[in-house]
Amino acid sequence: MYFLFCNVRIVMYEVNASDINVQHALREGNGDLQQYILGKADEDDYTGFPKIIMYFAGDEVFAGIAPDYEKSFNRCGVKDYEIKIKDGMFHAWTVFTFLLEGREGEREIIGDINTFFCGR
Repeated sequence: MYFLFCNVRIVMYEVNASDINVQHALREGNGDLQQYILGKADEDDYTGFPKIIMYFAGDEVFAGIAPDYEKSFNRCGVKDYEIKIKDGMFHAWTVFTFLLEGREGEREIIGDINTFFCGR
């Protein structure tokens, strides 16, 4: 478990420099990433969850924990999930709809909501 935690931290630190939207807000006084940011996906219980769709930007610190979510979903027997990572994007890129990538991301999320949750 500690080894996995260290790998997640390494990935998050590597991506931190390119995440223009989050990087400075995530630091404690000693420059370390805060525990609530690192999350505890490997300990969470998703048993009985309905369809899960998670979106991460490839250049955001949170993308480093995406593999932990997948392991947790598998451990808890979640069969219907998707983890989507958009390469080259920063945290919350989908809300920046004045950018082409933001509009595309927003359309993808709306499409997923309509397809998977509204039956359209």
